[in-house]
Amino acid sequence: MGPPDSIERFLSPGKGRGMRALRDVKLGELLFTCPAYTCVLTVNERGNQCDSCFSRKEGLSKCGKCKQAFYCDVDCQKGDWPMHKLECSSMCTYGQNWNPSETVRLTARILAKQKSHPERTPSERYLTVQEFESRKTAVL
Repeated sequence: MGPPDSIERFLSPGKGRGMRALRDVKLGELLFTCPAYTCVLTVNERGNQCDSCFSRKEGLSKCGKCKQAFYCDVDCQKGDWPMHKLECSSMCTYGQNWNPSETVRLTARILAKQKSHPERTPSERYLTVQEFESRKTAVL
């Protein structure tokens, strides 16, 4: 992320939230980065790509417990464990035929991360997870 005095969040009437530079910037200068809060593979990608780094590889190793998460190597498996352990036991309980959608898995990971890591990340200075746009009325 760029220096904190480089950008600001603002609300534009009729257009919504935005971010703007507070100083002149050079072409190609990085002003803001934000790591993914959490992520999951789509149902169709599972088993073909690593659940941690998303690399598409032959011969991925299955989680030894649930057999439904796939990894390139031990490092990827260990890196994903803080999130995967939350769903691993459910996957074991419901068996190999239980395949929750990416929406269900992503929602569970967001809620679990909010509970286990209540502190704000640097990028949440500009937008917290609780401020994400809701499309609930559009779905109903």
